[in-house]
Amino acid sequence: MQTQRVIEAAELARQLLATSNFVAQHYGTYRDGRGKEHYVNGPACRQLREVAQRLRWALTAMEYSPAAALPAMPD
Repeated sequence: MQTQRVIEAAELARQLLATSNFVAQHYGTYRDGRGKEHYVNGPACRQLREVAQRLRWALTAMEYSPAAALPAMPD
């Protein structure tokens, strides 16, 4: 697995957490007809979806990236 791919995935995960924290602090919620809670839609919600999609792509790329033989980390 290439170091750069791991770094990219970690950075996108950090961005996802930062964006989700912003949404949680600044956006209200509502319940739909089935009782499920949703955030009120706004620009940060779109950004959250975009970062989540980029993170999925980065994790997939990391998963299929060839890896050198490394010893297992202790649990």
